[in-house]
Amino acid sequence: MKISIQIAIAFTYQRNGALVSCKYRDITKKFWQETNTEKIFYGLDDIKGASDIIIVEGEIDKLAMEEAGFKNCVSVPDGAPPKVSNKELPSTEEDTKYQYLWNCKEYIEKVSRIILATDGDPPGQALAEELARRLGRERCWRVKWPKKNDAESFKDANEVLMYMGPAALREVIENAELYPIKGLFNFKDYFQEIDQYYHKTLGYELGVSTGWRALNELYNVRMVMNRNDVPFQIDAIHLVLELTLSQVVPGELTIVTGVPNSGKSEWIDALLCNLNRSVGWKFALCSMENKVREHARKLLEKRIRKPFFDVRYGESVERMNVEELEQGKRWLSDTFSLIRCENDCLPSINWVLELARYAVLSME
Repeated sequence: MKISIQIAIAFTYQRNGALVSCKYRDITKKFWQETNTEKIFYGLDDIKGASDIIIVEGEIDKLAMEEAGFKNCVSVPDGAPPKVSNKELPSTEEDTKYQYLWNCKEYIEKVSRIILATDGDPPGQALAEELARRLGRERCWRVKWPKKNDAESFKDANEVLMYMGPAALREVIENAELYPIKGLFNFKDYFQEIDQYYHKTLGYELGVSTGWRALNELYNVRMVMNRNDVPFQIDAIHLVLELTLSQVVPGELTIVTGVPNSGKSEWIDALLCNLNRSVGWKFALCSMENKVREHARKLLEKRIRKPFFDVRYGESVERMNVEELEQGKRWLSDTFSLIRCENDCLPSINWVLELARYAVLSME
């Protein structure tokens, strides 16, 4: 009888301390698993009762996270798919590729924050998307792997640990960002545009002269842009009938009404700034009438109490400087989520409320 001896690392998959399965890796990085065993996360017992967890793509990445001080981490057992499926999500019984999620449901169903630290290559990003689809995007966060050089970034947790050390890996996890949700944005997604607006590099920020100097102090013609900032018409008069909602007391609905251009939005923006200053509340904004950069200007002026531009309404007050602008941008990013309809579909009340729910969960 011939006995074959092979040197390999054994990764034991356990639940409540009991061995469920085992995965092996030899010195050539070849993997194999025991057959006919239940699929579960590697490191499952480490997330029992955790409110925040990290999901990585391989057992070595799980161990790398432990070196960085994160024991609340698990690895998927089967690696990543080549691409995101374009099919509807299957039922839990038919979801064979991701059966490990449903086998570990009791461990993850009450988790409030899930950091997806999958590999930075296309399959790794596809895995993150498939996990987010099943776990709920509203409680998922994603990492951004640091740059290795000008052309490429580090691929995974183990690479960051090996080349940059545990402190760098901790920083990656601590700086994880909310997983993208269609229609939900943050002001920092628009920082470049806000900077261009402040430095007046977009063109016609203050409007175009009418040709009458006496009228210019009261009115300038503004170009109306499409979503790609291409002018398609010039409006002399633009009347907007609006209904603005603002939650002043938790659980209550406040409706502010008035004739067009009576200052409803300006008043509500000022109210939000006051509430943030006094009690630290954060807000989700759904303003269909404002471009993001214009809404940012209005909020920053109320926060900093200086004009965004050197303009007549600022009277003798000096324009906010670049340092104040940067501080204000950080405040915008920390305080507000943006609900925006960026495609040709008309928004609905249910669409707004669903994104508002996601925004609240992301702020917790």
